[in-house]
Amino acid sequence: MSESKKVIFVGGTAYSGSTFFHMMLGNDPHGFACGEVRWSFHPHRSDHVNRLCSCGDPNCWIWQTVLKEGEQKVYELIFQTFPDVNFIVDSSKSPYWIHDQSNYLRARGYDVRHLLIWKSPAEFAASKIKRKEPDWAGDWSKYHRLYFSLIDEFGLIGYQDLSHRPELLAEVCHYVDLPYVAGKENFWEKEHHILGGNYSAKLHLGGKAAKRYATEEHHQQGAQRHQTIYYVDQQDDALAQEVQKHAALVADIDDFLKEEEGFRVVRKSEIPGTLRRSSFYLALGRMKYVGMTKKGQWTYRPDSRRAASLDHSLSGIGNS
Repeated sequence: MSESKKVIFVGGTAYSGSTFFHMMLGNDPHGFACGEVRWSFHPHRSDHVNRLCSCGDPNCWIWQTVLKEGEQKVYELIFQTFPDVNFIVDSSKSPYWIHDQSNYLRARGYDVRHLLIWKSPAEFAASKIKRKEPDWAGDWSKYHRLYFSLIDEFGLIGYQDLSHRPELLAEVCHYVDLPYVAGKENFWEKEHHILGGNYSAKLHLGGKAAKRYATEEHHQQGAQRHQTIYYVDQQDDALAQEVQKHAALVADIDDFLKEEEGFRVVRKSEIPGTLRRSSFYLALGRMKYVGMTKKGQWTYRPDSRRAASLDHSLSGIGNS
């Protein structure tokens, strides 16, 4: 495999901005943003299977072609299907998926890069509480500790920084060796073919995709209005109290993430051990990940690809 072929993994909690961020990066004639492709192979819900492509075409041939050979071949088939594409951006988020796929791809000569986009505890709490998902602190803390434990080096950027200073995208591109041109952040100007991802980010896409994902008139108006990078400042006394209540879980990680404004490169060796998972908890987490994968595949993907996909997940045990 030519070293010019690159796969970039964007990590982040749910609602972190990873969908729009990875589409920004993929906004290039030679780029392909694939969305959260992991769910097609490791489904946890029925709607993770046979997801509609973001282009809005129910008969889109791309994913029918790309997904047919299983998770070990998904990136290779994208490159084969689109000869002009020389980099793929995957926003699947799961640190275990990122870790396992990175090892697999590097062993086959691909250039692999990692980026992490993050929201502050207040921003994440607001997103979760709005959706009636109360355990925001545990989710936020567990995700970052796991990511810090499994990924050796990554570029780090805050959602707030990127939304206020889109020119930071040039620094991100420099780090992952992508060309940057003015207007790259206008990801809605390109037709993407992504699976999964955030509903709001899809509204930005406009045209056929927006009509598919926003059937009500006021949502279609919102799709036009929100073709920009927006940020809602979380200044709320009740929210501040909620975050303070969980300070023991989130404060140290938050301090590390916001140590510097803008974009920076982080190596695992620079992260305090207290912010990472122990080998014992990594092993437990790996077993849970494999178990959830097996259960989801058994429930939602009872087909001939299940065994091959599961074998790849199991191969990561002991490599964390």
